[in-house]
Amino acid sequence: MELVVMHFIAHFISETSQVYWWKLAILYKTNVHPNVDKFKENIQSDLVCFDIEKCPALTNVIVNITTINGLTCTPTSILTNRDQLSNFKELILSFNKVIREFLTKGTDISCKNSNEFHCNQSLKCISYHHVRDGHPDCSFEEDEEYLDSCSWNDSRRFQCPRIDNLCLSPVAIRNGFPDCRDREDETIYHKQDFNKTTPYSEYCLGLLAQHVSYKKYNDSEHCKLWPCNSPYVHCDKIWDCPNGFDELNCSYTNYEEKKKYAPMNISQTWFCHRGILVLSGNNQTKTCLCPPSYFGSQCQWQSQRISLTLQIILPRATFISASFQIIIMLINEQDEIVGNHEEILFTPARDCQTKFHLYLLYPQRPKSISNNYSIRIDLFNKITLKHWTSWYLSIPFQFLPVNRISTQLFIPIEQTIKECSLLCGLHGQCLQYTNNQSKYFCQCDQRYSGRFCNQSYQCQCSQESFCHSPNICICPLDRFGSKCYLKRSICFSINNPCQNGGLCIPTDDRINLHGYSCFCKERYFGLHCEYLSSPVSLKLDETITKTSSFVFIHFITTFQHAKHGRTTIMKKIPFDNDTIIFYISKQFHLIFLQLLNQSYYLAIVRETFIPFENIYGEILSKQNCPHARQYLNSTFLEYEQIYYPKYYSVICRQYLHLLCFYDENLLCICDLDRFANCFEFNHTIDNDCQGHNDCQNNGQCFQNNQTCPTMSICAYDQRIWCFVRYPSIVHNYNYFITLMHFVGPLIANIISAILIIIFVSRSRSTAQRNKSFHQHLQEQLKRHKHLLISPLALILLGTPRMIFSFVTGCMRTPRDSWLYVIGYYVSFIPPILTFPTFVLPSENYRKVFRSLTEEDLDEYTKIAVHMAEKDD
Repeated sequence: MELVVMHFIAHFISETSQVYWWKLAILYKTNVHPNVDKFKENIQSDLVCFDIEKCPALTNVIVNITTINGLTCTPTSILTNRDQLSNFKELILSFNKVIREFLTKGTDISCKNSNEFHCNQSLKCISYHHVRDGHPDCSFEEDEEYLDSCSWNDSRRFQCPRIDNLCLSPVAIRNGFPDCRDREDETIYHKQDFNKTTPYSEYCLGLLAQHVSYKKYNDSEHCKLWPCNSPYVHCDKIWDCPNGFDELNCSYTNYEEKKKYAPMNISQTWFCHRGILVLSGNNQTKTCLCPPSYFGSQCQWQSQRISLTLQIILPRATFISASFQIIIMLINEQDEIVGNHEEILFTPARDCQTKFHLYLLYPQRPKSISNNYSIRIDLFNKITLKHWTSWYLSIPFQFLPVNRISTQLFIPIEQTIKECSLLCGLHGQCLQYTNNQSKYFCQCDQRYSGRFCNQSYQCQCSQESFCHSPNICICPLDRFGSKCYLKRSICFSINNPCQNGGLCIPTDDRINLHGYSCFCKERYFGLHCEYLSSPVSLKLDETITKTSSFVFIHFITTFQHAKHGRTTIMKKIPFDNDTIIFYISKQFHLIFLQLLNQSYYLAIVRETFIPFENIYGEILSKQNCPHARQYLNSTFLEYEQIYYPKYYSVICRQYLHLLCFYDENLLCICDLDRFANCFEFNHTIDNDCQGHNDCQNNGQCFQNNQTCPTMSICAYDQRIWCFVRYPSIVHNYNYFITLMHFVGPLIANIISAILIIIFVSRSRSTAQRNKSFHQHLQEQLKRHKHLLISPLALILLGTPRMIFSFVTGCMRTPRDSWLYVIGYYVSFIPPILTFPTFVLPSENYRKVFRSLTEEDLDEYTKIAVHMAEKDD
């Protein structure tokens, strides 16, 4: 009997149009299907094989299991519940129900990853992004019935207005299936703007609101207490006040912008399809410049390729000013570099939000369908030319001529080297891919290549560079070219273009040979760091310094017809000072301070920005910005929350002492006219550094920017003193030495005292036989008891210090540290008590000490008398 195997990738479409992909192999026994006629009668296969790891729930239902080529096989009738099928379409559809059911079931009792949602009945772990997305990913639909999806504080989700804890995934918005009570998720005007809050400038627009009445919050309802002459309707060419007062002293300027068009002859652009037409010579010969994705004399053929989009993310600000060389390579199943490669010069401070779009072409045209390819990405430090990490990307559906892959690559903070099974010989090191812990590779030394670094080659790169492989050279920052022989003087000349200690980073040599960027120190700014930033000194109130070890400082820049700009920095509060000093180089109008307990303080107000100004301020309790809800009376609170901002000006007029306040979406200040000026403000603070928290003692990790952090800080409810941390072997050595210094003298003193007493008692009992040894021993114990009491007293006094030496962890202390200073000096009392403990209890020691003291005093007296007589 022989088996005929047919491989195919089946996709199953659920009722919600969700597509499941599953790779199957169906097997036919030749003795059951001896000819084509028999095959036409019944196309039902004898066995169906699949990867059991991708669908573990099937282990509970399948029987007669057979393993063939690593796949789990079972009779097809077990899954289809049918014995006869007439065509392949009917065969695939028969798989649909059972496959969809078991793809949404699992065997997970709990989830190992904190970013996953556990389906309790379906025993399956899914990403939180799939919860409430309109598609059931769990067999019992626990993910679509979950009612507390707002607790994750995901700003990308849409919250149903009339259901408190229901926040929908963006996928569920306008998908044709209403999830909110009043269909708000299906009636959103713009899907991409569904989570944006209402701009404060669009509330109560007076007559202008009639032109934009398609938005509910732009109508005139709840606007009776709103002033008719507000900053948002002044000089808008519409009389909102009955007497037209809001349009007085307005300078209307009507102009028509002139548009310039450059003449362009496009009659021949069709010739090169996706390329660029170049006319050369007197006869204007047509030549086409093709992009990597196309080829041919007229760029008419599409290249078989991988279209790769990468975003490099540095989770922490550790290497924010560093430079990295990224090598992207196409490798085959033998880990050999094939085809072309691409390079990226990545500087986190400059390229944080950049998405790099690349093409990797296959080595043959057309590509060989018998080879499987993957992508390897190496990261090198551009300064030291040392390998830092590598990533592995698989290529799905390799039968496709063009593959599009988009991914984010996270740079690890530390290099982790783990043991692996590859034997890389004497000229390589076995390493693990950062994003795939089951994959390993050999990182070869210079002049060696191959899967196991056993092939030598002649390096053609310059001596200053690093030979990555026979055709790849990694150049230092001051050199460029395919072999790194060309010098680049920018950023490395004596006349560094960046002044005042600024860091000069050259631009990628393939873009601009003479380009560079300057990254300035805190006190300087400008294209070349030539300008001095404005210093800002803020004296903090005692309530702030006692409750927080650092503050967030928000700089708000207002724009008339655009969203307000916001820049955030973090500043530690000095331990022995209540004044913080920072520097600002950008234009701003407001400065707010934010504490960890969500308290806001209005620090500085500047209607007009003054460059190079020395700014001084004091933060008092009256500058605190409370929540707006506590100032709204019971009548206002009965309205829907969407109408609250329309009464914020009433708050400013009723509470004249109030400078600012906030709500869930807005931050407001009361101006001189007691009108509330509000702007959108995101109050969310990530205290885990986006999952990359390396703070000790359960400390919280904060960054000044979630997307492109330039600074991170660890914080705790109280200040923590951790002067230094050592490895465990150093701690063990310290424990041993401390114990020896503590126990060693005790044992030596006690044993010596006991031996002295015993020997003296024995010698006395031999000379004086009228008393027994036991009687002599008691006498000697009474006489020399100080020899035993003294070490025991020191042990009691030194025990607290030894206990502190063995207690691990850091010291949490308030701002007033006098108690801890006293405790530090108390630890020196035992050494000071050595003299009174050992000398004074002994009668002989006291006599000797007294006689020596009297002799020294007599000697000093004679010297003093002699000096006095000599002076006379």
